[in-house]
Amino acid sequence: MKLTNSYKGFDSKVSFIHKSSSLDDTTYNGIGDTELAGYTLVNLGSSYNYDADTKISLKVNNAFDKDYTVANGYNQLGRAINLGVTYKF
Repeated sequence: MKLTNSYKGFDSKVSFIHKSSSLDDTTYNGIGDTELAGYTLVNLGSSYNYDADTKISLKVNNAFDKDYTVANGYNQLGRAINLGVTYKF
């Protein structure tokens, strides 16, 4: 689910990613034998149109630094913060 809003040059969004529990095949026999817990992630983002050619953006993925697993034995990235400037010329 994604919520977006624009106000006075700012474009903002909040997105939610929910995954229910699932089974992972860790013995490679075609049968899911390890249950992976479900999780919900929250991602935030905002950008500001400084002028016609310049945009400043901030994005926070996994805002609450949730530990989660999509495949048994593989770590997932925690919170990630990105700051950017886009200039068109």
